[in-house]
Amino acid sequence: MLKKTNINNGLITLSHNDYGYQEVIDDFTSAKEIIIVTFNISKNDTRLLDELKMLDENVSVTFITNLPQRHEKYFRSNQMKTPADRALENIKDYFNQLDRDNYNCDLTVYFCYENHSKIIMTENIAYIGSGNFSDESKNNVEAGIILTDYEDIKL
Repeated sequence: MLKKTNINNGLITLSHNDYGYQEVIDDFTSAKEIIIVTFNISKNDTRLLDELKMLDENVSVTFITNLPQRHEKYFRSNQMKTPADRALENIKDYFNQLDRDNYNCDLTVYFCYENHSKIIMTENIAYIGSGNFSDESKNNVEAGIILTDYEDIKL
């Protein structure tokens, strides 16, 4: 399936040692609805998830992520743990980090095993690009588009 759309107003962002979607994070405090679609979240650094923890119960957050590194191809055969053991650890970590009880906002989490999209948006601004919602993405060279036109980002 291929879907195309016209863009009325957007900016191309290239980032390194920074978040290409920082403008979206800055808008979290004025947002009523946030959508995050990401391949992965950080296992060690929770700064970005902490931004969501500061939101109040009037903000609806939809969080869609994959569970990376759950396949055997990601593991070397000489490791002490089996791929299934490592995958289970990863799944438990994601469930702990995304536990609704840790957030004041109205958080709904979905897992999509085919997801590789990276979209972070509010009703006011959207980022579509290569950066995951993880602190590790900050160190990569990432590219994306920031949309600010209501017709392009209406939820």
